[in-house]
Amino acid sequence: MKGAIFPVINSKILLFGEYVVLYGGTALLMPYSKYQGQLCYTSIFTPQAQLSHDILQKFFQFLKKKKISQYFYLNSFEKDLAKGLFFKSTIPQGFGLGSSGALCAALYQAYGVHTENLFFLKNIFQQMEAYFHGAIASGIDPMVCFLERKILYKKRLFLMKNPLPLKTYLFLLNTKIQATTQSVQCIFEKKIAPLQNHWLKPILRYNNVCIQHFLHRKYDFWHAMYGLSYTTFLFFKELIPVHLHARWQYGLSSKAYFLKLCGSGGGGYILGFTQHKSLVYTVFSKETITFLN
Repeated sequence: MKGAIFPVINSKILLFGEYVVLYGGTALLMPYSKYQGQLCYTSIFTPQAQLSHDILQKFFQFLKKKKISQYFYLNSFEKDLAKGLFFKSTIPQGFGLGSSGALCAALYQAYGVHTENLFFLKNIFQQMEAYFHGAIASGIDPMVCFLERKILYKKRLFLMKNPLPLKTYLFLLNTKIQATTQSVQCIFEKKIAPLQNHWLKPILRYNNVCIQHFLHRKYDFWHAMYGLSYTTFLFFKELIPVHLHARWQYGLSSKAYFLKLCGSGGGGYILGFTQHKSLVYTVFSKETITFLN
């Protein structure tokens, strides 16, 4: 991104942990360098740059009113806004790849009082991210974007070095539907949250076992992945685009691949796991599939 003086911030992928992280579950995230964002200056605003600049202006006003404002150099932030600051990004919004998380990470990188205390840092990011996601903000998306490391979160943060399992192929499936935080949160609160006692235990169990087996390359991962994909379809069906319902179920019946939410759901990207790359291409068009390894 030519002419910028700020560092590039990568997007992220939430491999496991949607929603359950809010109820004590484990989450596993990794940075994703295909999509990136960067703070820049401009003197001539395109419509997109103007929209980004306006968001930064509102975010600045939001920070001024929060207790965490003491951990930011807000004078510098305000001066840069006057110079035409905006966030130039290729990260698609509403697709579960951390567009808001990357923005929070970029702002903290540029104007935050840096700390090595990961718990304290997560708390700052959680309050920043609440501007975009409200009560469902966890703060771990900006953490991944900021630290550029795979993160395992289970009440505490662990920076991971494990590579992806060699016999497990991961892919992103583009639903071509933009999800909005407001609509997804509305679905979650009105339709999903009342069923907490029914969905929480099985989702938590399969989610946590998937992470354990995924990191340690155990074959039982596929059994746990089936359980996670099945229970997600059973309880979170409202968050899966209707045109993917049949192919989600086909993955379960054939066991050729398994799908799960990638972020809050309601559209955006779906995350897939398979041992058979070629078979996935027979089910989905190549234009909608991106393999991560």
